[in-house]
Amino acid sequence: MKMKYTNKIRLIFSILLLSFSTSIIAFTECPFELRQVWLGFDVRNVWVCFKGKDCIYKEKSSTVSDDQLNSMYSSAMAAITANKGWFVRFPEDNYDRSLQSSRNDFTGFWYMK
Repeated sequence: MKMKYTNKIRLIFSILLLSFSTSIIAFTECPFELRQVWLGFDVRNVWVCFKGKDCIYKEKSSTVSDDQLNSMYSSAMAAITANKGWFVRFPEDNYDRSLQSSRNDFTGFWYMK
């Protein structure tokens, strides 16, 4: 009896996993070469601008702490000093980089090799 119950749970769980849309976990990671970084003391924000016209930024808020802003700033400075780029992760799938905009909805970044 217990075996049949476990198999039903596994079947239901498998169906639920297959029914999730892939857009839930979709994202785009774009490579960028860093050009400059701005640390704004007045409104507590960090801007990172790349070659071209793209920039990303974060402001102090209920979801962004001073520590996160400091980490973003120091990571950008380290990348500029080492002449390394970043891969920046945007929340939507197939982000069109030709739009060249300033965005604050990125979800993270990592260094290029």
